[in-house]
Amino acid sequence: MSIASNGLSSGARAALAHASQVAPTAIQKHQGKGQYELQKLRARHHLILRMSAQGMDNKEISSQLNLSEVAVSYTINSELGQKRLEVLMGNADIDAIDMIKEFAELAPVALEVAEEVMLNPYEKTSDRLNAVDKILNGAGYGKKVDLGVSIQLVGDDEIRAAKELARKKGKLAGIIVEEAVIVSESDDEDTEG
Repeated sequence: MSIASNGLSSGARAALAHASQVAPTAIQKHQGKGQYELQKLRARHHLILRMSAQGMDNKEISSQLNLSEVAVSYTINSELGQKRLEVLMGNADIDAIDMIKEFAELAPVALEVAEEVMLNPYEKTSDRLNAVDKILNGAGYGKKVDLGVSIQLVGDDEIRAAKELARKKGKLAGIIVEEAVIVSESDDEDTEG
């Protein structure tokens, strides 16, 4: 067993060369396309995708992780990256729905507390006024809020894409199971009688 100048035995070098030929690489180039496609998501790729799902753009991600914008873009735009982003975004939507449900459950309790503060003559005047504001806001008599409304015309393709996205998110959230198809109504009647 001879040790080469780099400190590896010839057997170790052969095993390393064989492993590099057999083991899947994280990124492989498509023949003729000039584009790279992820074959496996590694920890760095998951981090890039999480940062993207949180709303960071490619430039911010690349500067924080000290990577090139191209590497970030390849990760986000790859097929595996897109699939993982869908899951991350679906989980974020589910978390938002759960939070809204929790707020709805706590609203009556919050109203009772605000009412107690408002009616208690021993509370500070500022606390009582804040409680009044919260109750009036909840009843729809709060301060006017100017909203910027944008009206856009969308085509059939955008509508289909939005419906498909809603179906995917519904399936991830467990709201939509799968569409049922009735094969034959007469089969049910035959088994009953």
